[in-house]
Amino acid sequence: EEWPEDWDYTFTMSWDNTFFASQILLARITKENRFIESTERNLDYWTTGLVQNGKVERITYTPGGLAWLDQWGSLRYAANAAFLAFVYADWVSDQEKKNRYQSFAIKQTHYMLGDNPLNRSYVVGFGQNPPKHPHHRTAHGSWSNQLTNPPNHRHTLYGALVGGPNAQDQYDDDISDYISNEVATDYNAAFTGNIAKMVQLFGQGQSKLPNFPPKEQVEDEFFVEAAVMHNDTTSTQVKAVLYNRSGWPARTSQTLSFRYYVNLSEVFAKGLTEKDIQVTAAYNEGASLSPLKVYDASARVYFAEIDFTGVAISPRGESEHKKEIQFRISAPNGSNIWDASNDYSYQGLTSTMQKTTKIPVFDDGALVFGTLPDK
Repeated sequence: EEWPEDWDYTFTMSWDNTFFASQILLARITKENRFIESTERNLDYWTTGLVQNGKVERITYTPGGLAWLDQWGSLRYAANAAFLAFVYADWVSDQEKKNRYQSFAIKQTHYMLGDNPLNRSYVVGFGQNPPKHPHHRTAHGSWSNQLTNPPNHRHTLYGALVGGPNAQDQYDDDISDYISNEVATDYNAAFTGNIAKMVQLFGQGQSKLPNFPPKEQVEDEFFVEAAVMHNDTTSTQVKAVLYNRSGWPARTSQTLSFRYYVNLSEVFAKGLTEKDIQVTAAYNEGASLSPLKVYDASARVYFAEIDFTGVAISPRGESEHKKEIQFRISAPNGSNIWDASNDYSYQGLTSTMQKTTKIPVFDDGALVFGTLPDK
């Protein structure tokens, strides 16, 4: 493309097109008219318009004033064009052009920050009614790799510019709408430069926000849900699912275990001991089961350890983030001496799966969830 009139002026800088940024650098370095004129042709197209072949050509504007190039990341293109306008305005000597290009960049940035028909910010964690559901895997923090689980993001991706509205200034804050609500490096790179320029223009005397960012509320990352499958005077059978929903940060563990505590007072009253009680599994996704271990001998409290050491449990998929085991704690055949009602870990359990703090979870031997019986 040898001649300036053939060079494109209807697009802008993007992830796979650095032409428009390069020609500004060439204009500054060489001072050649072909680069200066081409740059201004592009910036005029984005601002007031220019006459080409006897007609005025100008970027499409939404009713609310957004320079709108394409639906897929509409704010990304406006932010990139604004960045080029800011950079060129700092260099060009013509005061009218300087004011025009800088004014364009300021207005586009204001639109993104909240000066738009919806009166909402398009920057996560900033301004009025900002996006809360950007299409961003880590901010969402789904342990099951599902857009709808959890329903709300577990982290705030402060400062991230989302894709943005359609050509009628309409926008839906929906994680599944990756066209309008995705965030990306190329969406935010030039926008960050624009914010730096805005601070330079208007931010004198402003101070850093105290205590920013606010501390996040950490949810339970590891826990057990359990239900009673069977219980009588001979045994108790429990279904238990161990979860890894870590997100501060998300991490795999191969050293998770949990403990089920029982009170053997009725067993000892019949002349038996913990060695007479069996711990077996009917269904098991990789755990090892210990025989009953002493916790508080004087109170006759013992526990079975269900140990998933060597099994990777990771918050990255529906099957990967949890492991199930169905185990039975049994008195000797025909003894009819079992009573689960005084067992610590049995308290509160029903036939419906539910989270229980009385089945504590350990990671590499350290307590990470639940409570231990009093001693």
